[in-house]
Amino acid sequence: MLQARLDGADPEFPVSLVEIEPPPLPTGEWARVEVASGGICGSDLAMIRPVGPRSALWGGLIGIPIEMGHEISGTVVEAGDDCDLAVGTLVAVDPIRSCVTRGLDPCPSCRAGVPSTCTRLDDPTHGRGWGHGFGRGVGGGWSQSLVAHHSQLHRVPDGVDATTAALTEPLAVALHGLLRTPLVPAAPTLVIGAGPIGLAAVAALGVLDPDIEVTVVARYRSQARAAEALGAAATVIEPDHESLLEHLAGRVGASVLGGGDNASLKGGFAQTVDTVGNGTTVDLACRVTLARGTVYEIGAPGIVTTDLSMLYRKELQMVGTLCYGHDHGPGGTLHTFDRALAALAAGAFPSEVVVSHRFPLEQVREACETAFDKSTGALKVMLGPN
Repeated sequence: MLQARLDGADPEFPVSLVEIEPPPLPTGEWARVEVASGGICGSDLAMIRPVGPRSALWGGLIGIPIEMGHEISGTVVEAGDDCDLAVGTLVAVDPIRSCVTRGLDPCPSCRAGVPSTCTRLDDPTHGRGWGHGFGRGVGGGWSQSLVAHHSQLHRVPDGVDATTAALTEPLAVALHGLLRTPLVPAAPTLVIGAGPIGLAAVAALGVLDPDIEVTVVARYRSQARAAEALGAAATVIEPDHESLLEHLAGRVGASVLGGGDNASLKGGFAQTVDTVGNGTTVDLACRVTLARGTVYEIGAPGIVTTDLSMLYRKELQMVGTLCYGHDHGPGGTLHTFDRALAALAAGAFPSEVVVSHRFPLEQVREACETAFDKSTGALKVMLGPN
C-alpha cells in the first residue's frame, strides 16, 4: 500500500510516498480501515518544516520514519473476531494509542478517560509512537489503509460523508479544550487565530453555548469569511497591535490602559481561546482577557518568549489542553469524538465551509505546499487516498 512517510530523504520536502506492506491485525480486537480522507494539520506542517528551536512536546515519543496523518475517516474493510464493527462501516479514527490498544492495564490517565496524557505512550507494543500520524507500524491517515484497535474507531452517523467525518479530529480538539474548565455562559469570547483549529473553536463554542458572542482575530480574509459562516459575531483582520487593542476594546465596552508595549484592556473578554500558541498570541490573550478570566491554550505552543505579567496582575487562569478523551459537558460524559460527530451531523462544522482544497495521495507535496501558503485561501486541506 502507499504511505506518506516523514523520513528526511529530501531535506526540502522530507516526506516520501513509499510502498509498504499492509500491517497485519495485531489481535482480534483490531480492524483494517481503508482511508477515505486524511486532513493536513498544523502539527503535520510543523514536523515537515519546524520553526524555531525544538520543543519538548513529543520528546522521547517520536522518531523517524513517521507514518503521517492523524485526521482520518475511512471504511472498515476487515474486522478481527473480537471487533464490534462490521465490514463496510464508515468510521472516524481516534489516533491516540491508549493502554487498552496495547493490551496493557490502564495507567491513571487512561483509567480517567484521558489517554492523551497516557504514561505508556512510549511502549512499543503493536507499533511505536504516540498514535496514528505520530509513529509507525500501524499506518496513518496519509495512506491507502491502516489498522486500528476497535476502541479507536467511532461510527459515523448517517448523513455525514467521509470528508466531513475527517473533520472529527480537529473539532474534537476544540471541544476537549473548551471543556477543560467551564465557560462563562453567554459571555463575550475572543478566538485568536482562524486556521482550522480556530474555526473549530468557533464551531465548538456555538455547540457548547449558542448564546456566546464570539469575536475572531484572523490573518486572512478567507479565514474571516469562514469564521463568520460558522457563527462568529465579528471578525478582525489582524492590524497593528495598538489599533487591534482599540478595536477589541470597542467590542466589549472596555478601554485601553497604557500604550505601546505596555497597553492592555481595562475590562475585556471573559474568556479567550488562543489557537495559535506563539509568543505574540499568548501575550495578546493575557492583555485582552478580563481579570480572573480564562485563557484556553488550544494551539500547539513550543518555545516562546512572552510577557506573562498580565497573567499575574489579572489573576488569569491559563488552561493547557491536548487532543481529546472522555469529557463532561452537555449531555453528560462522552468521548470527544462522539460529541464532535453529533455536532457534525447537526451541521455545526460543514466541510463546504472548512475544506478549501482536496488532493489525491500521489500529490502529497502539492497538498502540503498549498497548506503552507495561506495566500492561496487554504483552510483545511485534505488528502483523498481512495
